[in-house]
Amino acid sequence: MSTALLTSFETFCWTHLGQHPGAVRERLSAWLSEDLGHGDATVRAMGAMTTSAINGALVAKQNCIVAGLPLAAEMLRIIHGEAPAHGALFASEVMVPEGHKADSGATLLRFSGIAAPLLMAERSCLNLLARLCGIATYTNTVAERVRQCAQAAGRSAPRLLETRKTTPGLKIFEKYATRMGGAHNHRLGLDAGAMLKENHLCVGAAAGHSLQELTGLVRDQLPLLTGLEIEVTNLAEFEQALEAGADVVMLDNFSLADVALAVQRRNALGVKTLLEISGNLDRKPVEDLVATGVDLMSMGALIHQAPWTDLSMRLEPLPS
Repeated sequence: MSTALLTSFETFCWTHLGQHPGAVRERLSAWLSEDLGHGDATVRAMGAMTTSAINGALVAKQNCIVAGLPLAAEMLRIIHGEAPAHGALFASEVMVPEGHKADSGATLLRFSGIAAPLLMAERSCLNLLARLCGIATYTNTVAERVRQCAQAAGRSAPRLLETRKTTPGLKIFEKYATRMGGAHNHRLGLDAGAMLKENHLCVGAAAGHSLQELTGLVRDQLPLLTGLEIEVTNLAEFEQALEAGADVVMLDNFSLADVALAVQRRNALGVKTLLEISGNLDRKPVEDLVATGVDLMSMGALIHQAPWTDLSMRLEPLPS
């Protein structure tokens, strides 16, 4: 593999994931090992015929937004190894930039190397890429609909967010895919912001603390740059959260009429608290959500309802 390709993956990890490249490689290696088990029985049975050099490509079988190609390329490189195998080095070339649209039939990634390791990595590589492209594609569809509805209504579009409803082990990558689709990230984890949810409020109430008191206790303990969000389920709690000075108030499972009332109340008071709506938003008309005037829309569906993108790996012998 060339130095340029290696640098490209490392830069991707640093600037797009905020992760050390070594930590990302460990995850990719673990997923490869999970599928290999005690060894690829098919490749082992085919023997020496799988040691020939070969060209390959990852191809889209439907229109999609691309997310995760550097990860797919690195997974192939990891299983192939950097030392020449039977005189062949692994090489790859990303054909479509991250976050860009690819049409059905488009080649997303070209690569070459020895057949055996590429055969072994095929399913793990495609699974990860199909998942991330599927999230990016679904997110893009929703984000574009939000933008169009806001434009038609002559108002600013609310910021579209995902949630922490992610697949264990894939959070960093799934949240990255939503960004490639045009959304913004909510909390990356529990350490990325404080949030008083319904159960926190119940625990606080059991200890004798009102919402305002609990908010003060939590805010006093927060690091300097950490914000505080409060989840409320009705307009009475909303008024308390505003009075408590939350940075963001989440209107969870509010009726659209009550959302509009909350926005009007916030605007009348002239406070800077951001208002977020959440709760099965994928089942509600986007134009109605935008019309409420909220600042933020959080949709777990961007991740947990996104269908996988149909992709394939195609191998062909090197020209003689």
